[in-house]
Amino acid sequence: MTQPDPFHDTLRRAFGSAELAGIVQYCHQASPAEVSSAVVRLIAQLRDDEVTLPGFVPHRACPGHPGECQPELHAAFNAMETELNQSRATLARLSAAVARLRARSPDWQGGVSPDELAGGLEHWLQRQPGNPSLSKQRDTPYSAADLAILLPDRLAQGQPFSILCCSLDHFAALRLRHGNVLAERLLTQLGQRLLSAGSHDQVIHLGQDEFAILSPHVDDAALHAARRVLQRVGVELRVEGERFALSASIGISQFPQDGDDGEILLLHARQAVTTARQAGGNSWARYCPEHTPAHQAREALENDLRLALGRPDEMHLHYQPIINFRTGQVVSMEALARWHHPRLGMVSPERFIPIAEESSLIIALGHRLLDTALRQWKTWQQAGLPAVPISVNLSARQLCKVDLHDDIAQLLARHQVPASMLQLEITETALAQAGLTPITRTLDALADMGICIALDDFGTGYANLQHLYRYRPDHIKIDRSFISHIGLDTHSELIVAALLGLSHNLQLGVVAEGVETLEQANWLWQHGCDVLQGFLFSRPLPAQDMALYLHSMPHTSALCPLPEAAFDTSGRRA
Repeated sequence: MTQPDPFHDTLRRAFGSAELAGIVQYCHQASPAEVSSAVVRLIAQLRDDEVTLPGFVPHRACPGHPGECQPELHAAFNAMETELNQSRATLARLSAAVARLRARSPDWQGGVSPDELAGGLEHWLQRQPGNPSLSKQRDTPYSAADLAILLPDRLAQGQPFSILCCSLDHFAALRLRHGNVLAERLLTQLGQRLLSAGSHDQVIHLGQDEFAILSPHVDDAALHAARRVLQRVGVELRVEGERFALSASIGISQFPQDGDDGEILLLHARQAVTTARQAGGNSWARYCPEHTPAHQAREALENDLRLALGRPDEMHLHYQPIINFRTGQVVSMEALARWHHPRLGMVSPERFIPIAEESSLIIALGHRLLDTALRQWKTWQQAGLPAVPISVNLSARQLCKVDLHDDIAQLLARHQVPASMLQLEITETALAQAGLTPITRTLDALADMGICIALDDFGTGYANLQHLYRYRPDHIKIDRSFISHIGLDTHSELIVAALLGLSHNLQLGVVAEGVETLEQANWLWQHGCDVLQGFLFSRPLPAQDMALYLHSMPHTSALCPLPEAAFDTSGRRA
């Protein structure tokens, strides 16, 4: 049988065995001198109202007579601190002083449970510099909660140090593609690898795909440390027989030049991560004060976007018709996100969509927009308007959701929309980021449902003819960057003609995006492209205006050529 520890046993009796579980746990890791020192600090802070624990009413917080609400308790605090400081705090002195304090404090036992008191004391003790549980050699990273102890401890030492905030690139897409279990195993392996990067570093897993490293290295040495971390992140990991090569964006902030507060230093390191990611990822960046306004504006916009997703009056869809130039019919319409910010007004999609993709808000945003589009389609049908397919864009992160086809099937069923009335547009860049095998299964499942798949912005980004073979889209959309040069650049015209020929040979439908002039439309028609989209026909329209547009267009399959008289002198529809 284990012999009781006299020191801990006496201390437990003095405070109350149940009430002091937190201090007793601390005592098992600390020497009597460390415990005595901690109690002295606690008493001083209780006396001066610098800390609040369950069961103790701050004497200065009492109404009517500040400083006189609990004179006996205040006197007990003073007496205990004096007694413990007069000589070394022996076990006998500590136990006796605590017992007297407990007896003279009416609020010690009133209105608080033993567990609440123990929890409060344990939390206070864990935050004290020099806590031995934070100085042991570790084989796993600290948790995010530990950072609230580690950072104040570093700051109290007064020595320069760096925070390296390490955010994995595209890890959210990997998690969606392979599942949480495999992703967590990768993070565990990576955390252990980072621990071996520097013997004096403290590695903290902040959550999701983010780590923080507290390093004694500063200035150029901190940059070398960041390079070493990138190298370690880039070394191949193996889980369940599969190989994974990760990359990261690292932001660096330093004490004291970048701040003297832990939260500020971490914020500055995260701002530097954004700089590194904007440079393409797999790189590091130092915090620069001159970048602060832009970073703050971006973070504010991200927060506003998060709030907007929960409000019905900010995020909307506009609809741009896609026209068969030969017949004049609306063959489909593309749903485009619009954000009416209460303070900034209309925020461009080019501004908020990248923020949504980087912050994982794109999943919630994409689901909401798809739900809105299908609800609107049903509303138009109930109003007697023609059944025109509606086209919605998908991001790489949405594509990585293994249950994407189930989500879409549920939305189609909820709004009673036939699958043939939904088209999904996917960019080549999104396909490249999403991967191969899981995406192929997802696209096959969507195609089996009867949903049309379009390859958007074709010819740009990660253009690869293998996409046409691997994913077998129903049609491609030629990017506006090529269309805009028709009539101005022979080279662009040759590229468009080649893309049209390739599509026709593969029996793929083709849509030309960004058509703005009659000259462009006629050239495309002459080269076999009838389906056009652009300002020549209409800008993206709010739902009510799109309903009027649909009502005014021909609804039959009969040919209805659009002569030049149908357009004004600027080439826009009259």
